[in-house]
Amino acid sequence: MSEDVERLLIQFKDEAGEALGSPFDVPISITPEKLQLVCNALLQKDEPMPLAFYVNDVEMVSALASHLAGQAVETEKVLDVVYQPQAVFKVRAVTRCTSSLEGHTEAVISVSFSPTGKYLASGSGDTTVRFWDLSTETPHFTAKGHKHWVLSISWSPDGKKLASGCKNSQIFLWDPVTGQQIGKPLNGHTKWITWLCWEPLHLNSECRYLASSSKDCTVRIWDTVLGKCEKILTGHTQSVTCVKWGGDGLLFTASQDRTIKVWRAQDGVQCRTLQGHAHWVNTLALSTDYVLRTGAFDPAEATVNPQDVRGSLEDVKDKAFKRYNQVRRGCGAIRSRAGLVIPGHFTKKIILLNYHTGLSHRTVLDEFLFPPTPRLIASASFDKSIKIWDGKTGKYLSSLRGHVSAVYQISWSADSRLLVSGSSDSTLKVWDVKTNKLAIDLPGHADEVFAVDWSPDGQRVASGGKDKCLRIKPETPGTHGSKEVKGKTHTYYQVLIDTRDCPHISQRSQTEAVTFLANHDDSRALYAIPGLDYVSHEDILPYNSTDQIPIQHELFERFLMFNPSKAPPFIARDTLRAWQEKNHPWLELSDVHRETTESIRVTVIPFYMGMREAQNSHVYWWRYCIRLENLGNEVVQLRERHWRIFSLSGTLETVRGRGVVGREPVLSKEQPAFQYSSHVSLQAPSGHMWGSYRFERANGTFFDVRIPPFSLESKKDNSPNGFLPGPFASLV
Repeated sequence: MSEDVERLLIQFKDEAGEALGSPFDVPISITPEKLQLVCNALLQKDEPMPLAFYVNDVEMVSALASHLAGQAVETEKVLDVVYQPQAVFKVRAVTRCTSSLEGHTEAVISVSFSPTGKYLASGSGDTTVRFWDLSTETPHFTAKGHKHWVLSISWSPDGKKLASGCKNSQIFLWDPVTGQQIGKPLNGHTKWITWLCWEPLHLNSECRYLASSSKDCTVRIWDTVLGKCEKILTGHTQSVTCVKWGGDGLLFTASQDRTIKVWRAQDGVQCRTLQGHAHWVNTLALSTDYVLRTGAFDPAEATVNPQDVRGSLEDVKDKAFKRYNQVRRGCGAIRSRAGLVIPGHFTKKIILLNYHTGLSHRTVLDEFLFPPTPRLIASASFDKSIKIWDGKTGKYLSSLRGHVSAVYQISWSADSRLLVSGSSDSTLKVWDVKTNKLAIDLPGHADEVFAVDWSPDGQRVASGGKDKCLRIKPETPGTHGSKEVKGKTHTYYQVLIDTRDCPHISQRSQTEAVTFLANHDDSRALYAIPGLDYVSHEDILPYNSTDQIPIQHELFERFLMFNPSKAPPFIARDTLRAWQEKNHPWLELSDVHRETTESIRVTVIPFYMGMREAQNSHVYWWRYCIRLENLGNEVVQLRERHWRIFSLSGTLETVRGRGVVGREPVLSKEQPAFQYSSHVSLQAPSGHMWGSYRFERANGTFFDVRIPPFSLESKKDNSPNGFLPGPFASLV
């Protein structure tokens, strides 16, 4: 665009191409914020809504002049500006794993929240389906009936039924309120179930019909009220990998025979076969997937405690229809990378995935997903990356990299701003799609993550994997107005250890000293202050003493002064205040992580120690204190440790070894606890650690105890140049 252009004529249009008002003249310096004011005025809504603007299919994120820089613009022509309503609420990124849900005895293969986020279900290789109580984050019901791995689960869009399909070719229906089976198993497929999909709520408010695809090359439509097969769709010559029930009454099926077939659900007639892929079609995505999944539920109306959508069947159906039409209007035809044009006549947007080389990924594509606002598309692959594409043109936009192994599954937040991914590297990652950057790294699983789902209300992320556990991560405080997720508060004290007690502390190792980084010019990496420790409030036993020096420690008199007029009769000296002011960032306790496995409680307290330069790179140091407690009656001994250490630089390190700090402590009723501390350094300002301990019982059997995942976060403050002010330097 030439520099002498100062004003342009623009025309607002919605995603369907319908003009809003008449063209009008604007300065090229106009920003998206000012366009919001103008567009909302033209829309004449009661409440202004957040809007995104697109010029030439590219989102406008800065002034119009910079957006059009380098483009040929004719001032005589009207410039189309497409506006797109954004979510009126904002989902915050989940920041931590609050719960590890135990119960499954084999790998968790699938997890899914109900349409409102009220219920959570999981399917496992142990042949069970489990329902989980999200208020207490504990198992609610265990649904038994399958004879083989539960491969697929799917909620009805009214949230009143869950369908599950297994490798034994059976389909079961479950009631989430009671955990009981509904009717008899749906039998008919001869090979395992690959996908389950319900008829949309706006087409049938009773959610009566269910479609299933199978490796036996067929698709079946089931009447879940009568418990019988209504139609069998045959035509594919190899395994049917996916089935989707569109909002206009059409079924879309993908197959290993390299085709997509379109069927009328009403009579089972095949409408069209779409060809062009060179290998298996692994999955299929509709731009209306999210609105069809959630039915009448609007995430903008979500509450802290999720509730079912209320109203008559007609009211619910009508609300679902209005939500579907709103999304449907903005969707048109799109070209797949296989060279196929999918007409909007069939579905308002459909993408085909090529099993091997589709969409520029270097290897197998696992999942392809539109966000709730279907402007973008995300694809996950075995090549360790996630790619973002333009949902209208199919144009490649960006790559999200950070996983160090294959990405298995992805899930969008309800506001389309965030994306969570699960990987075989045992981590989950939350991505900010606006900035194309990693927002939060979420370790915690001890092995590969097979399944992940973000609740439709935006409040939680659930994941499951090879370690047989589900993990739940809540969003950060501040979402949806007054909602807030709170953690428990644990009070800890910084204490001096009486030197007379040190010989009797047999169940502690290295905790009778706190370490600090040395000065930059010192040859030693770490210094230690002896007799300094951290103790939880519940472990404190108060007592009174008339001694002026009740604790024998060389720092006591230098830090504290006897003052009988005070209660307690001691006051801090200036040297203590100065020392604390200097070293507070490296002594401050911010997070305590706890997890209990088979009566063994593990408590982890991490501390940031500072940063040092080494060989033209920055090395960040942390210390962590770990307390092991036997809450049961059985005598056990710690034999092995297994750590996973993830650095923001992208490295994932595994550390295995005998015992801890050179010891293999025994935890018994007489000596129920053991505490130690250690250190870790990374060449990145943040990371995560998690892992497990292997314990041996008295009868010679072994069991693993999980170490709760904890963050390694650096601080912006400069590292202390010396860990003690002048007169105390000689103490260490």
